[in-house]
Amino acid sequence: QSLDEVSKSDIGRKIKEGVEEAAKTAKQSAESVTKGGEKLGKTAAFKAISQGVETVKKEIDESVLGQTGPYKRPERLRKRTEFSGEKIKEERIFEANEEAMGVVLHKDSKWYQQWKDFKDNNVVFNRFFEMKMKYDESDNAFIRASRAVTDKVTDLIGGLFSKTEMSEVLTEILKVDPSFDKDRFLKQCEFDIIPNVLEAMMSGELDILKDWCYEATYSQLAHPIQQARAMGLQFHSRVLDIDNIDVS
Repeated sequence: QSLDEVSKSDIGRKIKEGVEEAAKTAKQSAESVTKGGEKLGKTAAFKAISQGVETVKKEIDESVLGQTGPYKRPERLRKRTEFSGEKIKEERIFEANEEAMGVVLHKDSKWYQQWKDFKDNNVVFNRFFEMKMKYDESDNAFIRASRAVTDKVTDLIGGLFSKTEMSEVLTEILKVDPSFDKDRFLKQCEFDIIPNVLEAMMSGELDILKDWCYEATYSQLAHPIQQARAMGLQFHSRVLDIDNIDVS
């Protein structure tokens, strides 16, 4: 009843008209935003960014909330050859493409040369690069967390608008192995390859370490273990966690 009385008065009428007008404007705004959103939602770039943001969010959630679970030492350390079996023995033969051997220096290479000179000699650019290196190599926990996000976003945006070094490398890998999947490979690294290599190194199981590594890498990793053994010493180390695995 009070509301009815107020709406009959002059001031009440003005308020009512103002509210109705505001509601009408808001409705039109909402409709135009919705239409604009639909148009934006259909673009390839927006879809790629949305998908990427979702992936980053999921990965941050998993790393922060620990949904991937704590690190577990493999029950039994295995050799690389046990997994690959006969595949290791297969040899792929790559032949030189004789027809494409006459390569001519492309005109764009002079732009590349100028860009290289700029990178090497420009003071501002070099200062920025030093700061970037400090950021990339920092041990600060907050910066480490930020880096996980910036790396993902850089990968995403870089892949959208230009060829990145990573995309070119992956293209070459896929030419040799069409079934290669980067994410699946990273999971294999995190839960299988890296634990086997690290645990073999820490427990001094040199035969397993040798099976996983090239000769130069094996020598580097095995040398301190061999030195310690010669002195009658032992390592007592433990892996706490493995996360934020990435391919570079």
